[in-house]
Amino acid sequence: MKKTVSVMMAVIVSALVFSAVSGGEDAPKYKGRGEALIVNNDLPKAKSDALTEAFKNTLQKAVGVYIKAKSKVENFEMTYNKILSESSGFVKNYKILKEKTEDGVYSVEIEAEVSSEKLDDAFSRRLSKFVEKNLFSTFTIIASAMTSGNRFYNLTTTIMIMINDPTIEIDSIQMKLPKKGWIKPRITKSGLANLIMMGETIDPKNMASPHYVDDIVYFLEHRAAPVEIKFKNPGNGKEEIRSLALEKLTMTASLGGGPSISILNKEIKEVTDRELADSAAALKKAAVLLEYEKRLIGMSGTVVLTMGTYRGGANNYIELSMSFSIPSTSIDISGIDAKSIELRMPVTGWTRPEVRESEYSIDVALNISGKDPRKMKQLADIAYQMGKDAFEIEVKYRDKKKNTVAKKLAVFSFMSIGISEEGNKIFDVQGMAFDRIEPAQRKAIGSYLKKQSK
Repeated sequence: MKKTVSVMMAVIVSALVFSAVSGGEDAPKYKGRGEALIVNNDLPKAKSDALTEAFKNTLQKAVGVYIKAKSKVENFEMTYNKILSESSGFVKNYKILKEKTEDGVYSVEIEAEVSSEKLDDAFSRRLSKFVEKNLFSTFTIIASAMTSGNRFYNLTTTIMIMINDPTIEIDSIQMKLPKKGWIKPRITKSGLANLIMMGETIDPKNMASPHYVDDIVYFLEHRAAPVEIKFKNPGNGKEEIRSLALEKLTMTASLGGGPSISILNKEIKEVTDRELADSAAALKKAAVLLEYEKRLIGMSGTVVLTMGTYRGGANNYIELSMSFSIPSTSIDISGIDAKSIELRMPVTGWTRPEVRESEYSIDVALNISGKDPRKMKQLADIAYQMGKDAFEIEVKYRDKKKNTVAKKLAVFSFMSIGISEEGNKIFDVQGMAFDRIEPAQRKAIGSYLKKQSK
């Protein structure tokens, strides 16, 4: 079934409008214009052609529906084209307002009385048949995902279905999704029509759990999978169930270095299996990163380790700094008891860091210095984390508003590590993203620090 929401609504409006005026005695009047090329000096033929075009122009205004030539709305297109092809039969009377011949073209402007009864009959019969057969239509999915690396930025999903019969009781409508099962859908009005429109947008400022991603992924992975709609049929008063397969898809995705996706209002039969698979994968990735992001309290933390050892140990130096910020843009920092913040180091356990509060953020830092590596157990903490895929530290604090203890993750994304022996550099990593350090180098640094801390 090929049709658009706008065309459907426009036809319903026009049918209702003409139904309302058909009872009047005076036929409504509309102006129309037509023109035709004068071929072989045949002015009568040009006048006839121009008048026919003027009738069609009048009918277009009367119907109030402008269907583009490329439209393939089957039932309505046939009715509309039939009306235009028989336009003179719908015009009761007309008069010529203006006419002229210029540069081999004859043009005419008319005012015509249009038969509302005939228009109403032409549309309403086909409309009623169409609506009864297609009470619901145009099952559309609109989705977008934006991620970068291990960061989540946006996830938007919308399920939309046209309700073609505005007399269906909204409260009687239920919808069965493949994962969620039967639900009460959200329904909005669009002109005189109704739409099932269930959408949500999730971003770092609104870290809610997605409601429809699993179902949308299922539809993308099973293109023929139907959605079921249960409702009370206004025609017979009985409860019925209609099935509807996905018809249109709009999907965009930006995956930060990965493939981008741009599918704009395409018929589902025109979408390739690869496009559907990529779209499903993008939504899955965004959903996973969303859940990960919800566990975070701080990002872009920095670890700075400067270490030099010498024989005898008199000139040894070790400086370790781990810092991150909790911005007010990502969490309500007014609910955090900053003085209660603790960091769970993987080896040394819970540690109380230094904390600074401002209007815009809570800055957390752990600064340690010394000379004897064996007495700095925090080196073992760094060694442990260097063997992981991500440098994450658990954070614990008291939520003042809920009066509960909350636990989140702080991610340290940037590393500066300089280690020397007898003045000779053996490791030198300056301002690098943790995931950009070669795994072999991270392992070597971890092994060295672990050995030094024993």
